[in-house]
Amino acid sequence: MSVFEKIKAEVDFKTGVTRLYSYLRISRTGKNYRMKFPFHDDGDPSFVLYSRGGFCFGCGWSGDLISFVAAVECCSPLDAARKIAQAFNIPMDRPPTSRGLPGRTRRSGTGCT
Repeated sequence: MSVFEKIKAEVDFKTGVTRLYSYLRISRTGKNYRMKFPFHDDGDPSFVLYSRGGFCFGCGWSGDLISFVAAVECCSPLDAARKIAQAFNIPMDRPPTSRGLPGRTRRSGTGCT
């Protein structure tokens, strides 16, 4: 199991955001949690936190915890996974390969991974 799969299986999105970014103010609205999206001005909280990811009703951004941390930290998904793994004591048994990176697909004939 890759570190990406371990993080997705073990860390709830809201829990991850709360632990890594305690300065972000998260409020409960009914059964959901909301916060002001850190990438643009919000009059009211437009970012909804779900168990496996989040969605901004202001700009349409959506993603899981790894992509959120990568966006906040301006880093690669691998570096974001390392940060999350360290915060939650998730061992990184073996270095992930490009095959394990989210959002990467191999395109036939292009040499791209």
